[in-house]
Amino acid sequence: MTLFMFEHLVPAEVLRACLDSSSESVWTNFVRCFQPDIARRVSYVARRYRMANSGLIDDLVQETYLRLCRNDYRHLRSLRESSDEHIRAYVCKAAVHAAEDYFASICAQKRGGTAGTSELIWEPADAGRSPEEATLIEEVESCLEREVEQARDRTIYRLCRRQGYTPREISEIPEVNLSAKGVESCIRRIDLLLRAKLSGPTSEGDLLLSPYGGDR
Repeated sequence: MTLFMFEHLVPAEVLRACLDSSSESVWTNFVRCFQPDIARRVSYVARRYRMANSGLIDDLVQETYLRLCRNDYRHLRSLRESSDEHIRAYVCKAAVHAAEDYFASICAQKRGGTAGTSELIWEPADAGRSPEEATLIEEVESCLEREVEQARDRTIYRLCRRQGYTPREISEIPEVNLSAKGVESCIRRIDLLLRAKLSGPTSEGDLLLSPYGGDR
């Protein structure tokens, strides 16, 4: 079989090549294609728990690959006919879930001792925004800080609207301490508040109220 070495790595082509061959070359392409996404998602979760050391991140990246390849690549095989966007989103979710499962386990162990759980942290990912978008984001951030009293609620909103996390995924973060329905209610309440405070056709309300990070 021909070995694939893509100049421009297309997720669907890379995945199909891997499923059709056990060649080291095609799996090297798989790593080249998805490693940046996996490492970025794992690092983001690790930073939120203030445990972003390189050794742990490497371990969680490897755990993500192991999960994707379990049961004779069952999860990857289910993606054979999927679009590039869907495949990349699935891999990113696998990375987030691998990291979240690890830290949920650590937090559960801490609850039995004297140590508290890590503080919930949100870190922006606004690289590549245009100057206009950056200005609009500043506007809504100012309103968010001014109008929403609880830091947890602001973080929940940012995770959803800026990073693309679903309410269910946010509810699985130990520090949130809300059900998925509770997270949905929090986001809906802040949506309404921001729309009321930020009026006008060019308002940041229109920009921020659409989910970011759809790669998840």
